[in-house]
Amino acid sequence: MVPANLSHSRRLAEKAATEEFKNAPSASLPSEVFDAINSINLVADKSTNLKGEHRGLLNKGAARIKAAVTALVERYEAPEVDLTRDVEMESLRERLTVQEKEMETLRRERAQIEQARHEERTQNESLQKELRELRSEIERLKSQRAPEERVHPPSTSRSRPAFDREARGLSHRRLPHRRRSRTKI
Repeated sequence: MVPANLSHSRRLAEKAATEEFKNAPSASLPSEVFDAINSINLVADKSTNLKGEHRGLLNKGAARIKAAVTALVERYEAPEVDLTRDVEMESLRERLTVQEKEMETLRRERAQIEQARHEERTQNESLQKELRELRSEIERLKSQRAPEERVHPPSTSRSRPAFDREARGLSHRRLPHRRRSRTKI
């Protein structure tokens, strides 16, 4: 399809070339393209009225067209390269599929780990809250005890403390010692 913004003569030339190339052999098309590129290069070199920017655009456009046509010709002339490229592309697609599956597995594992961390964090917060409540309950219960109970907490040792023996006047005496009986077997 010919763009409508081109001049009338340009549109006619493009239509004629399109019709001509439809039936032309594929091997002759690259030479037609290279001839057109050479014409563009000639105009870019010979025209003194073109600004440097426009001249650069013509040169870059011609170079890109030439490179694209060269690549197409090489593919057309060497079909084994296409086969190799197709095999390589298939291999890359398979690797990509494997990588995508691995990524999905890793995402699921990460989500499970994050869920476990969240549950652990929630449990820790709950336990800390319970601990604070127990501490405040202990403090409340301590404050409700009678003053004499708060002064001397119950003894945790097995023998009586020394101050109890002194208070009863028994500090100079030794406490009775139990002997174990030895039985021979």
